[in-house]
Amino acid sequence: MSSEKWLFILIFLIVFNYIFSTVLEFINNKNWKDLIPKQLKNYYSKEKYLEARNYKKEHGKISFISSTLSTIITLSLLYLGIYGWVSDYFVMNYENYFIQSGLFFLSFFLLNTIVSIPFQYYSTFYIEEKYGFNKTTLKVFITDRIKGILLSILIGGLILLARRSNGMPGGPGQAMQFGKTKARFAMEAETGVVFDDVAGVNEAKQDLQEVV
Repeated sequence: MSSEKWLFILIFLIVFNYIFSTVLEFINNKNWKDLIPKQLKNYYSKEKYLEARNYKKEHGKISFISSTLSTIITLSLLYLGIYGWVSDYFVMNYENYFIQSGLFFLSFFLLNTIVSIPFQYYSTFYIEEKYGFNKTTLKVFITDRIKGILLSILIGGLILLARRSNGMPGGPGQAMQFGKTKARFAMEAETGVVFDDVAGVNEAKQDLQEVV
C-alpha cells in the first residue's frame, strides 16, 4: 500500500474518532435534564443533581475545545509531514537508535504537554475549584507533569531496548518510512474527579448512571 493511502487512512481514522466522540458527548449532555428524575428524588436533592449536571457540562466544554485543538494539530502535523521531517533530522544527526527514538518521541510529548497544560490548569484550578472538587496544589500539579515526562522517557527507553535486544529495528525512521505518522495527542483535561466525587449513595449512583 502506498504512503499516500496510509496517510489518508490515518486522517480518516482521526477525523472519525473526533466526530464519533464529539457526537457521543453531545448525546450524553442532552440526557441531563433540568429536573431531577423521579427515581432519584429520594436519594438526591435538586441542588446536588444540578451541581453534578452543571459540572459535567462545563467540563465537557473544555474537553471539546481541547479535543478539537488536538485534532487540528495532529492533522496538520500529518498533512505537512512534520513527523517525517523531525524523524529524518534525528536519524541524520544521531547514530544511536535509542537516542533517535527517544528524542523523537520526547519532542512530540513535550509539544503535547505544553499545549495541554492550559486546559489541565483551567480544569483543575477553575472548574474543580468552582465546584469544590479541587484537592491539588500548584506544586503537585507541576510535579505530576514532570513525573509524567520522566516516566514516559523511561518506559519508551525500555521498550526500545527490548526491541533492540530482540533484533528488531529501532529508531523513528523505521516507523516513518512514508514521512508521516499518527501521533495522536491526548489532551483531555485531567481533572482527577470521578463520578464518586459528585454522588453520594451507591444505589443513587446506579440509578443516575442508568438515566444519564
